[in-house]
Amino acid sequence: MGISLQTQGCGLVYFAQDDLSQLVKIGVTSDRLYTRLQGVKFKFGCNCLSLLGFIKFYTVREAIMEERRLHKMLFARSVGEEWFSLSPQEVYDCVMIHSSPAIEEELLRDLDLI
Repeated sequence: MGISLQTQGCGLVYFAQDDLSQLVKIGVTSDRLYTRLQGVKFKFGCNCLSLLGFIKFYTVREAIMEERRLHKMLFARSVGEEWFSLSPQEVYDCVMIHSSPAIEEELLRDLDLI
């Protein structure tokens, strides 16, 4: 994974899928996204973790607030410890609420929805 996105004072809410279980982790980071995903792989024993999408915020506080809101909104789909049973469409919907139209088609392709 060649992601080297630095947040530099910003916050990210990310959606990462364990390729084996197909569960999606909704997390937050203020660090390099690649570094955070490596930490998730180690902590949870995921052999292969795929980044499905992310939402960038101007501050870490905003990102934390949105992560909490998503966790509450998707509580019925939770399997514990920030992991959720979500379809690609549900992830897409969460990301697109905060996205610009310019990246919509690229995200749709990445999620195999078009």
